[in-house]
Amino acid sequence: MSALKLAANVRVGDPFQVCRDTIADLEGLDITSERGSAESLRAVQSLTNELGKLVRQQVTSAVGSIAILEVVMPAWRQEQFSRAFLEYKGNSHLSEVLFSFAGFFDECARHKADWRGCIDLIEGRGVVKLMTIHKSKGLEFHSVIFVELNDDAFWKSADDANIFLVALSRARERIKFSFAKDSKGFNNVKDFVDHLEKAGVPFVSKP
Repeated sequence: MSALKLAANVRVGDPFQVCRDTIADLEGLDITSERGSAESLRAVQSLTNELGKLVRQQVTSAVGSIAILEVVMPAWRQEQFSRAFLEYKGNSHLSEVLFSFAGFFDECARHKADWRGCIDLIEGRGVVKLMTIHKSKGLEFHSVIFVELNDDAFWKSADDANIFLVALSRARERIKFSFAKDSKGFNNVKDFVDHLEKAGVPFVSKP
């Protein structure tokens, strides 16, 4: 993604540093030395120039993920990853990652023809993020949406209540709940809503 950003002139984050550091790790270059710094810089420029030939003047869907991977991750580069990073050694994980990237890129390219929009979509900018509560720890969002907050959710134990508080505290400005009046009941949810209203929390109910 960092190489793609550089080639498409999308400077969100620090793509040059990420790309250079990754290549240095793969090729065993010491970027604190003059030689290592120069070699890593040449490698980034070479990769970016080659990738730039693909992305320049073309819409995203006209390029395709396979063409991008042939430039960024040829067989010899994949071997470097397998040697340099333990999680890719001796298993099919790297192939699975590349296969997943290819599918995801092509899907995003169908929705966004421009490179900035496609890269934003791949990296999840300007979209609603779906995640488990455990994955949300340490993060913060303008708004948080709870889906189907029924009587069988978060009310069974103190641990459930703590997990609920973690999710609740992810929101900076607004929280939305969806409820379903079904056989699981609505009493605990009603009690929760009553407590919100008594605490002076602005609450808008919509059928």
